[in-house]
Amino acid sequence: MANRSLLSLARIILMVSLPSFAYSAAVDCEDIVVKGQIAETLEAWDHQSSQIRDLLSGKLVKESLNSVFSIDLSDGERVAQRKVELKKKLETQLDEEMRQLPFSECIIGKKADENNVEEIRRKFKELVELKLKFLDLPSEKRLSILGFQSEQLKNRKEIEEIQKVQGEVEENANQISKLLNEVEKSSQRKNLDDDSAESLLLVRKVRKEIVDLKLKITEKAQQRLSRISNARDTLNQFATLVNRNDSKVSRKDLLQGYRSVTTEWRILLDDLFKSDNESDAPPKIPTFDESTLSEETQREIQEAKEERARYLELRKNLESEGNNRKYGLILTAGRLRAQFLEKLKKNSRNEVFELNNENVEDLVREIRLIPYRPV
Repeated sequence: MANRSLLSLARIILMVSLPSFAYSAAVDCEDIVVKGQIAETLEAWDHQSSQIRDLLSGKLVKESLNSVFSIDLSDGERVAQRKVELKKKLETQLDEEMRQLPFSECIIGKKADENNVEEIRRKFKELVELKLKFLDLPSEKRLSILGFQSEQLKNRKEIEEIQKVQGEVEENANQISKLLNEVEKSSQRKNLDDDSAESLLLVRKVRKEIVDLKLKITEKAQQRLSRISNARDTLNQFATLVNRNDSKVSRKDLLQGYRSVTTEWRILLDDLFKSDNESDAPPKIPTFDESTLSEETQREIQEAKEERARYLELRKNLESEGNNRKYGLILTAGRLRAQFLEKLKKNSRNEVFELNNENVEDLVREIRLIPYRPV
């Protein structure tokens, strides 16, 4: 029995790993493993097609595009080669390419369900066509999408890292809450002398206040990154609009695009110079006459000092990273504003260039931005 199981396992491994021509005659298209592999292949095609459609419509996706296209999309030479390969697939090699798929006999071969063959071929062709359509985009537009996409992936990674820090801080807060309850109970039972109990209670309250502040700033950092992510999605959609051929974009759409991008630019810039440092300032560590303190209290004071130092470092890093992200997006929004303005200049109506309160305030914003440089 054990030998038969091993042989079955070896057969499945060989079927999955060898080229289709090596095992096509032995494939059981009703085998549950084979059916699962085919379903996964078709699901992957649908997923990739959906991602490329989103990109072409101005939406950002959650995964690296290089994995979808199997090349470095910033490499112009490799993109050109890939376009030639995809065109060949569409013109002469579509079925040949599909015959290289795992279990091709069950997908388009003699053992395939005739009712499904055309649908499967249509899905594969659609995926190839969408890839080619994306690669055919002008280099500037393709690189713009890649830039937005890369920043979005970094943004999501940072959110995940902050969520991890939040989890650790919450665990720390729970531990300190337990310690605080213990010393309060001990004080109530007079197990500690009054001075020692009061000192220990005060230090642990300070530690609890510091970890509560940690939770507060990590939550705010996560919200900030979420806002940046939403703003990046919005700007990417307008980048798609402004990069279209002039003949395909109405003046009304250009004006709306300019106003929307300017609104995002203003929000990002105004938020950049806000500082929560005063409201997020950690409490000072209380001082005592050390000769009257127990070893436990002295240890707690040292831990509180270290906790406070870690908090200040975390606050500095979160603020710096958030501002750098915002600053990069402000520059992107500024470039898009300039592109929209350039296209709007071609029209004789020029209300966006009038000197009004909003435009004066925008000039002030630009002046305030000049000395700022992310670290």
